[in-house]
Amino acid sequence: MENHYSLLVSDLDGTLLTSNNQISSRTRRSIDQYQREGGMFTIATGRSLIETRTIIDELKLGLPVILCNGAMLYYPHEEELQVFKTLPHHIAELILADIQETDSAIDILLFSSTQIYSLRLSPQKAVELSKLGITASPVHSLAQVQEKIIKLQLIGSLSTMQIIHTITSNHLLREECDLIQSHEYYYEVVPKGISKGYALHYLNRMLQIPAKNTAVIGDHCNDITMMQLAGLSASVANAHPLVKQCASLHVPTNDEEGVCYFIENHLL
Repeated sequence: MENHYSLLVSDLDGTLLTSNNQISSRTRRSIDQYQREGGMFTIATGRSLIETRTIIDELKLGLPVILCNGAMLYYPHEEELQVFKTLPHHIAELILADIQETDSAIDILLFSSTQIYSLRLSPQKAVELSKLGITASPVHSLAQVQEKIIKLQLIGSLSTMQIIHTITSNHLLREECDLIQSHEYYYEVVPKGISKGYALHYLNRMLQIPAKNTAVIGDHCNDITMMQLAGLSASVANAHPLVKQCASLHVPTNDEEGVCYFIENHLL
């Protein structure tokens, strides 16, 4: 395509998806037009495959999809997963032990490459998952999980976020894992060095598309590493203040078709 940006990578929740977990028909049409004109499109999300598969199918994605904040790539045509790193077992145990001793209001989800397990799950979060067609498998301890853990997801309220900050500020923990705030109430614990930017760098090399020819759009702190890498970055109007500081451009909210605006006004 004539446009300088031949690859577009979009965040999912709070960016491509509306508050009702939908992709507008106009946004789908703009993505299709971008691809017809030679552009390549994919998504980068904190979600796992089980949470993302229906969207991958809806968009008919062919490019590798960045999952679990960069810990995995999913290849739709081959239906294969590539796991970059897993979380050290002892690190997961330390974090879980600290949280379980501290505050029962924090939900705890464990993600493998194919499954979601719950150590604690509020009725509200269970309903959210059920709307995606997902039932988390309850476990009483990490020992019950036989698979390698890709990430931990810690879900709390504004009041419990400070508790999570305190627990995860341990320097020894941070030597072996990274903590990413992916939403106002969500914290992700992933293997050290893993990020959406890490996976995007890998994808750029695979597709032989320089980072300077890549455009990205997002809304929260887990999107910043992509923005720091890409040649053009946009934040939706509902984005976290730190994301807005990092973005090259600012577009309307996710409910006002910000991705569509970005494509139509800056990529086509």
